[in-house]
Amino acid sequence: MRFLRRARQVLGQKSPFRWAPNWLRARWAELRKTERITSRPYALMVEPTNLCNLKCPTCPTGAGTLKRAQGMMDMGKYRALLDEVGDGVLDLTLHNYGEPFLHPHLAEMCRLAAAKGITVHVSTNGHFFTDRAQVREILTSGLSHLKVCLDGASQQSMEVYRVGSSFEKVKEGIRLVVEEKRALGRSLPVIDLQFILMRHNEHELGRMRALAQELGVDLFDIKTVGIDDDDPDFAKLAEKYLPRDADKRRYELTPDGARLKAQVTKCNWIYRTAVINWDGSMVPCCHDTHDKHVFGNAFLDGGVTAVWQGNKYTAFRKALRTSIREMPLCKYCPEVEGFDSLYRGEEKVVR
Repeated sequence: MRFLRRARQVLGQKSPFRWAPNWLRARWAELRKTERITSRPYALMVEPTNLCNLKCPTCPTGAGTLKRAQGMMDMGKYRALLDEVGDGVLDLTLHNYGEPFLHPHLAEMCRLAAAKGITVHVSTNGHFFTDRAQVREILTSGLSHLKVCLDGASQQSMEVYRVGSSFEKVKEGIRLVVEEKRALGRSLPVIDLQFILMRHNEHELGRMRALAQELGVDLFDIKTVGIDDDDPDFAKLAEKYLPRDADKRRYELTPDGARLKAQVTKCNWIYRTAVINWDGSMVPCCHDTHDKHVFGNAFLDGGVTAVWQGNKYTAFRKALRTSIREMPLCKYCPEVEGFDSLYRGEEKVVR
């Protein structure tokens, strides 16, 4: 439902003659569970960088446990990527395992995609909204959805997880973004305040709702905390960060560790969304943190389409169709049909 809601935003901007043929082929392949497909992805998750300014303990980038090289996407290669598949793309997420605003050309990335009628989403830890001119540049870039993460109603609470963060800096940055958006008379981007619910901050949920209203954001997004299943300290992190209220967890604790409350039965990403890391490596989804399933490189192996339709992707689609519950990558996947209520909940802020 979230994807369809996002996609509807672009229907008035992008001619259906450009995107509909590819979308129909992709949907038909998904319905039939076809392994070798002729369509291109109609959604992209592109990682501008996997560098970050914070040290969040359950994030492999912040914790320093990321098992792949770090860097920033080259703008020439980003333009080539959009030139190749942009006409068929409806939805672009410009973040993955890093802070996107560390990329010096993020506003231009948004602008280039928006010029092709693509709905653009960015999620940030919110420490980069101090300059009015820079805020206006991002607000006028064509960005459709700006998610700002604020995981506490005080400095003391926030820095438990967002290590190295400044509560006041993020709060005042959000306030500036909202003020400038109103001054410009713009309806987009949607300003979304995300709150990750954890053991140390679950008592602040009411205060966070009030803060979202005070700041004037459009959405308040409550998300359950996720933990990297590759982390050797998974059990210790679960004990520290999972809320006391079991209804607010995505996991059930077991003698062996933890398991999701809902079990994955199918995967839509492999028919819809290409995940492209900063260096061009293409992986099945954003949960392949450490590049365990690299299908190829969008910059080195003939482009996005060649990798998307290639043998490695085809073999992976077949494996998911026949044995998805045995796939280690899918064990802790929260993108389960009907699982949204345990993963996150969006609330429209009434002002």
